[in-house]
Amino acid sequence: MTTETAAAPDVDVRSLRAEDFTASDRARINLGCHLTTLIGHAEDVLGTLCSDEAVSGDYVAQASTLQALALFGVVADAVIVERVRGTEWDRIGKPFSLSAEEAEAKWGAKVEEWRSQTKVQSDLVRDPARHLDRVDRHIAADGTRPARSRRQPLSRVLDAAAALTGRDVAAADRAFAGTQACSHCDHCRR
Repeated sequence: MTTETAAAPDVDVRSLRAEDFTASDRARINLGCHLTTLIGHAEDVLGTLCSDEAVSGDYVAQASTLQALALFGVVADAVIVERVRGTEWDRIGKPFSLSAEEAEAKWGAKVEEWRSQTKVQSDLVRDPARHLDRVDRHIAADGTRPARSRRQPLSRVLDAAAALTGRDVAAADRAFAGTQACSHCDHCRR
């Protein structure tokens, strides 16, 4: 379910100030950056497959890098996105056959570490627009691939760009959480 307007304008990410980005925005950008890195490494493996220059052990070495990125980067970043958006630990643990307690024990410290980062410690907190631009460029990089060409840039759906795109952030958050608008409040029905 989407709450974006049909003709949402492009967003000049450099016009967004660091203060405009919510924790949810930064978490999604962080996950997007790690996914683009993972995709880049997967494309390197494909390049190796298509050349005669691979030496013994190249494929497993590249697969090992992909596994490390997926297990330790992308999964932890996805957990951070979910926690920032309010997802309960039991729902996070379920795909991994973990209880809420086990999921929190596995990723809780990583979530708290991420939440406590300051501009001094994190370039993402200091300049989220630069990282967002990287993700948007990757999404738009290959218009010949149908899956990418149907995607809108991440910049259009972030809270920081809501005023520029006409996006109803509260409705999007309710849809994400699977909650309904209350029947007595005009604000929630919008």
